[in-house]
Amino acid sequence: MAYLIILRGPMGSGKSSIATQIKQIVGGDNNTVVLDLDRTGEECAQDIQRALNYENVVVEISEGTSHTTDPQTWIHKFKDKGCTILSVILLSTLETCHMRVKNRSHDIPTDDKIDLSFNTFYQKLLTIFAVKGQVKEICINTERYKNEKEVAEEISKHSILNQ
Repeated sequence: MAYLIILRGPMGSGKSSIATQIKQIVGGDNNTVVLDLDRTGEECAQDIQRALNYENVVVEISEGTSHTTDPQTWIHKFKDKGCTILSVILLSTLETCHMRVKNRSHDIPTDDKIDLSFNTFYQKLLTIFAVKGQVKEICINTERYKNEKEVAEEISKHSILNQ
């Protein structure tokens, strides 16, 4: 069975690290691709089209403009393919998001940008995929787990990976 797992959360919530772990759980490089949909434009649309060639897709998304505010515009392609879809909201505190972003070795944004990402996500975008994308959505509090692998394993317990 093909599936699409959408990891959603503000900057620093753990999307990239957890996506890597989920990819390993479901079989690695041969049948699974990870997409970052926080980009916009034609290149992002091409990435979505290429992803349809994979059995399994793990998407990381926080803001992503139209990819987030109008998720039905791209999710329907995966539904038409017959994918089972799960949206996972990654919950964490603002302090944790700041810490995780500061521990990165690349592209460290300002504190204000981290705050804006956090506030925008939790105030405007939290349940938009369940409402507009009409997909199953669960919340995972990443603060309750020791590492990203444990979060990925928890997602797999709640997702279509075990159906």
